[in-house]
Amino acid sequence: MFAMGTMLIGGMASAQSRMTIVNTNTGGTSNPTVVVQAIAGNTSSLTEGISTTGSGGSDNYGIAARASGGSNYNVAVYGLADNAGVTGVGVFGQAAWAASSNYGVYGQGFGGGGSNFAGYFDGDVFTTGSYLPSDEKLKRNIENEASMLEKLMQLRPVSYQYKADELKYIHLPNNLQHGFVAQELQKVFPEAVKQIQHPVFEGSKLVRTEDIVAVNYQSLIPVLIKAVQEQQVVIEDLKKQVNELSSKKITRRAGNTVYLSQALPNPANTSTTIKYSIPANAQKASIEIYDINGTKVMQYNNLRGTSQIVVNSNQLPAGTYVYTLLVAGKETISNKFVVAKG
Repeated sequence: MFAMGTMLIGGMASAQSRMTIVNTNTGGTSNPTVVVQAIAGNTSSLTEGISTTGSGGSDNYGIAARASGGSNYNVAVYGLADNAGVTGVGVFGQAAWAASSNYGVYGQGFGGGGSNFAGYFDGDVFTTGSYLPSDEKLKRNIENEASMLEKLMQLRPVSYQYKADELKYIHLPNNLQHGFVAQELQKVFPEAVKQIQHPVFEGSKLVRTEDIVAVNYQSLIPVLIKAVQEQQVVIEDLKKQVNELSSKKITRRAGNTVYLSQALPNPANTSTTIKYSIPANAQKASIEIYDINGTKVMQYNNLRGTSQIVVNSNQLPAGTYVYTLLVAGKETISNKFVVAKG
């Protein structure tokens, strides 16, 4: 199955090594330097294949592992947990009670010709907290975001399902997803898209890599916030215009003998009062009320002289309404009022 050749050197060296094991053989398939098996006598026992301790120095390593020079790939530490009765943990890291900082697992990935990831996970990742570096001292060329509404309107949000049953080499989720197609997003926000090389394993052996386009959804959050801020400016401007129109007559006045007051109160909750004045010789005078879509919702007929009408706004949905005084079938004056609920 494998060949093993060892040379054991004992004693204390200058680096304080008690034992150095050198494997100079070249196995055909596997060439382990040390093989350790720990088999429990019963299922209630605790078995430890290797137990190490590093203590007392300024820097301590329980295990220091290095894999280098491989023609295909190198794995310094390989962890596998299988056939557990309840839970399997391939690699368990814990750091506690340090005087400064604790890092349960610390990974670095750099210097590769393709993709570099400090951690790469083929499957879901759960975390009880997550932070990204955003300190001002780490950044340069800080500028306010440009207008984003127009760019966001070019995006096509989609729902989809992954080809989890077809692409067995990557563990994709089966449930319904929401997001973007990376190639489409790349045309609008190329900085949010990256091509990666996904490693494909057969067992524990790396056989190839698959090019995949991935999306950094986190980077789109500031873009969305900028778009919301732009929308809020538009909303505030429209609200200002509505308020200005609500305090003015928005069409012509027929003459000094025709009068139509502002609706009071405005906005109205349960009711609002509108005063009017019509020439004594005028015939067929009325007040008509329309919603914002131009649909007539109320009409008050047979108006005479100087008087008022009381509009029961309880009968109207919340919104903006236009009321018009017509004399002899012709529009004379129009105003607006708002119905507010609550």
